[in-house]
Amino acid sequence: MRNDPTWRRYTRFWGTNVDADIDDEMRFHLETRIEELVERGLSPHTARTQALEEYGDVPTIRKQLREINQRAHGRRESIERWDALVRDVRFAGRTLRRSPAFTAMAVVCVALGVCVTTTIFSAVHGILIRPLPYEQAEELVSVYAQNPSREIRGSNVSYPDYISWRDGNRTFAALGLWTWSSHAFSGDGDEAERVEGASITANMLPILGVRPMLGRQFLPEEEEDGHDNVVLLGYGLWQRRFGAERSVVGRTITVNGRPHTIVGVIPPRFNFPERGEAWVPFGAPK
Repeated sequence: MRNDPTWRRYTRFWGTNVDADIDDEMRFHLETRIEELVERGLSPHTARTQALEEYGDVPTIRKQLREINQRAHGRRESIERWDALVRDVRFAGRTLRRSPAFTAMAVVCVALGVCVTTTIFSAVHGILIRPLPYEQAEELVSVYAQNPSREIRGSNVSYPDYISWRDGNRTFAALGLWTWSSHAFSGDGDEAERVEGASITANMLPILGVRPMLGRQFLPEEEEDGHDNVVLLGYGLWQRRFGAERSVVGRTITVNGRPHTIVGVIPPRFNFPERGEAWVPFGAPK
């Protein structure tokens, strides 16, 4: 006979117990086969042994039955979800057709919600999620100075401190220095133009993993006074002001009222910092 504890039936209120159901079914078929063999004249012990041999590998059968049940349950759930979705869409469509004013208000609210959500996500993605557009960006850090006695933290680093940190560095692979700057381009046939950019040390671009598409990057000796009259152009500035001429490298132009030699052009989509389009060497204070 089938041995099914009464208490187990009441647990179905909280959901189907698949393992218990499989065990019940397997036990039922096994006991039924044992009864048939006993009726043929076998002893209960012999009948049970033969029935188990006929049944096969019980753990494997239990596993196969569980997989079959999971696939069938998954198909049922998928069909039910799609049916519910279709019913909800039909009901929503009928409701909206009966109330044009409510429909218009709902559409406006949804549009405003989508716009606000998109704006917030774009800001969060740009500030917190999107990685920096540099090679091995996860290894880049910003280092600032501080003066705890004056409660000053996150202040800019002086050039002497930078030299001291760079030469005594035992923690980072390399240290570079930069500062915001703008540059006035003039005297090359076009109107004067002020371009945002930065003053950078010679090792700044290698730290960021950036290589000029034309020409070269700054040399260490170009950080010295008298040798710093060189400039690197951004891709957009190169196209806009110099007509994307590849022969621009080596040309002398006027930057900030002084002659500068163009030594290279940076690849597209590199704007450092942020919208920078031109860079000069960060030289020692005069």
